[in-house]
Order: sequence, then structure tokens, then C-alpha cells
Amino acid sequence: MEPSAKSLILDLLQTLRGRSMPVRALVEAGALFGLAENGVRVALARLLARGLVERALVLTPAGLR
Repeated sequence: MEPSAKSLILDLLQTLRGRSMPVRALVEAGALFGLAENGVRVALARLLARGLVERALVLTPAGLR
């Protein structure tokens, strides 16, 4: 039984104990389980909208983004 994109994202992020993971890495992990890139990105956007995950701030030469 393959995991849902939502459950995979939440499980992976839970193992990081508060640290962040790039979206690209989540998409690649999803591909290992046969999940389409779009499905992982949609699930992540929905989790973000529900407040179950949050964006990590990244410091770039241009400032925070």
C-alpha cells in the first residue's frame, strides 16, 4: 500500500524534529513511492493553508525570502 502524499510529507517532516526540508526533496521522496510531483506539491500547499506545516525562511544575498 503506497502512502498518501499528505502522510508522506508529515512523516518525513516529523523525523526532522523542527528542521526544514526543501520541497524538491519532498517531491523526490514522493517519486520513490510512486507519487506524482504535482500531487506532492498540492498536498504540501494544502497542509500549508491548514497551518499544519510552515515555510522556512531562507537568507539570501538579497535578504530573507
